[in-house]
Amino acid sequence: MSKNLKKALSYLLCLAVALGLGLSYAYAVGANDSNAFVTTTEWEAKVAQIEASLDNVTKTINDSNMDFVMNAPRLQTSLVEGFENNGGSPFPYAIFNSVYRESSTTSTGSVYHNYNQLMIQDSWDGRQTLLTTVGYPNQSYVGTIYGCKARFALRSNDPNVYLIVSIYYMGTDNYQSVTRAYQVNYVDISKVRQDYTAAKTVVVELPLSEWAIPVSSHLTITAQGRTSTNTYTGTPANTQFPPYLAGVTTNTDNVYPVSNPATGYSKRDVTATDVTFTFDFPAGTSIIRQLMSAAPWGTWDVLPVNMNGRKFGGAYDYLSINSTPTLSYTSAHAIAKVYSPQKGCLCLKNYVNGEIPIFNE
Repeated sequence: MSKNLKKALSYLLCLAVALGLGLSYAYAVGANDSNAFVTTTEWEAKVAQIEASLDNVTKTINDSNMDFVMNAPRLQTSLVEGFENNGGSPFPYAIFNSVYRESSTTSTGSVYHNYNQLMIQDSWDGRQTLLTTVGYPNQSYVGTIYGCKARFALRSNDPNVYLIVSIYYMGTDNYQSVTRAYQVNYVDISKVRQDYTAAKTVVVELPLSEWAIPVSSHLTITAQGRTSTNTYTGTPANTQFPPYLAGVTTNTDNVYPVSNPATGYSKRDVTATDVTFTFDFPAGTSIIRQLMSAAPWGTWDVLPVNMNGRKFGGAYDYLSINSTPTLSYTSAHAIAKVYSPQKGCLCLKNYVNGEIPIFNE
């Protein structure tokens, strides 16, 4: 409903309250003494009382009641905190498999019943739109399709460099949630054109009090040595933020492949208070993708503990990245860091729609 109608209703309510207060006072004076009069001090005190009452009424209208009645609650496709945009609640132990995926590209009869065909996208003006989620690709696909269930950004040990984590599939190993399909990218927000010509090591340190393995009971996060097992790298020319991936252990993704020009590495270190992730990107690459089906499992295995008021990014929250060293301003893709009322936190952004939440700032 329009703001003008809200204001009109607010003014009418305020007028009704004012008239009620004023008339009741006039009646009280007349009933007590027909010859009574109101002194200036008494009148000013009563006017101040009426004004205070009107201020309280206006504040109540603006803060809660009228906005709630007129606008109603925002749309949700999930009741799980943080996943409101992505649809589908995680299964026991918060595993993502069978929650947001299809099992076949040829038979609609084998599509899982809890695969959501719609998802919500936040808009820059505070509104929301409905989008069709990842459907069948128009190319031959190898393996099960896994949609991007959670996407978020983290500031690294370099304050200008951010690691963007996209999780596609989490399974279980003896009831422990393990990441089996995820991808990380890095961007430097101090540059309008990304420079990936040199090798880059990106380190992110997170407190264990705020990050944990997403399961119903606490599990100890363990260290993992530097590994390149089932790890593939991509160039800026490859797809930076695919909405879905295949659950395979080889680089046979025909829809969103990565060129794998050189070997990338990942590592996980753990202390009593922190977990530290280290990703070694070879020269010319901006993508590290890990596709796992057996130990050692994927290096990334944690999610934020407290999502109160915050939301994960979804399959269609992404950035436009340009690494072509030209002088034309039309090819510049500057990345801004802005506060998003939809995501409830600071985000990386350079599209009108699409915001990647930052979870460690």
